[in-house]
Amino acid sequence: MVRLASPSNESERAFPVIKYVYPDGSHCYRAIHTAHAVFRNDAGKLIARAEKADQSGMYEFEIKGFEILQSGVFYD
Repeated sequence: MVRLASPSNESERAFPVIKYVYPDGSHCYRAIHTAHAVFRNDAGKLIARAEKADQSGMYEFEIKGFEILQSGVFYD
């Protein structure tokens, strides 16, 4: 179920986030502006490239999938 939220003021509005799903089924959330690319490598694996938390460059990691989550929407 998806339902919309109504932030009480402008400061509560957030930017979309990307949810990366790892091959083992676990997941993490990252700010959308840190996502650089999602592609398949030569072996056919799905790879994400994102900015490091300390902004010192990019790193790549294998994922099973991803989802872009819009701010102001609750995903149940």
